[in-house]
Amino acid sequence: MRELYLTDHKIGLGWRKIGKQEKKPQGLRSLILSSTLPQSQLWGKEQHRLITFMSEKDQEAIAEAERTGNFQSPAYLEANDHYVARHEFVIGPDTPECMSRKKRFGNEAYLVAWGPNEYNPTGTLKDFNYTDRLCEISCPTLVVSGTNDLCTPYIAKTMYDRIPNAKWELFYGARHMVFTEQTDKYLKMMTSWLMTE
Repeated sequence: MRELYLTDHKIGLGWRKIGKQEKKPQGLRSLILSSTLPQSQLWGKEQHRLITFMSEKDQEAIAEAERTGNFQSPAYLEANDHYVARHEFVIGPDTPECMSRKKRFGNEAYLVAWGPNEYNPTGTLKDFNYTDRLCEISCPTLVVSGTNDLCTPYIAKTMYDRIPNAKWELFYGARHMVFTEQTDKYLKMMTSWLMTE
């Protein structure tokens, strides 16, 4: 392989890829970090900040679920649906088929690795923290996020500020699935990045 570009959307593969980048694989040209995170606890803290902008009823339902550990109550599930609609995605008539088709979710794996929801990193990744090592990334890096994203502007800026030779693309009005909400702009950005970096 002569050239390699690594991209990630969320924690799943991104930080394994960054780990590979540290070993300087031959041909690595750039990294693209799309709506991901450098630290689990920062992510949880920012999600809780986003919750403060929700209705009092939703905030109370989420707080009650966190107090009791019952993440199955109808009030909590409704509040979490509102949270998802505000910051992750909503399936509508223009949603790409890859996002709208029926899926089998790995709920058990998510619960074990992350926790019961986006704002409670209590799983095996709860202590994940790469923030102090971001400065070790030596290849050009594109950080991508939306203004209404789970990867809040503060989280994205945390990565952007610490990665040498980084560029940050912030999509106004976009949630976590930036590439599905502003596909044309996203594709133009990716094409430009891949042609120049």
